[in-house]
Amino acid sequence: MPLCLPIDLTFEDFFSHVCAKMELDPLTAKIGCKLSGDRKADVPYQLANEDEFRYAMERVIDKIKRACTKEVIVEIFNLVSCQ
Repeated sequence: MPLCLPIDLTFEDFFSHVCAKMELDPLTAKIGCKLSGDRKADVPYQLANEDEFRYAMERVIDKIKRACTKEVIVEIFNLVSCQ
């Protein structure tokens, strides 16, 4: 279920949109992400605060700059269900 969001959102707005889309309680939700090209065995990168979110967005921007033809996809995970 795709969710397209602008890259300049604050962490709070991003977190709110993701929780609503995934039907998660924002008070207990823990989310993480993987980028296209990450290995399946890699643990999702946690997105718990503004710094982690900004770092993830920097990775997305870098990947987009290097991508010639492939679409860059960010997959969001419910880390509570991954434990």
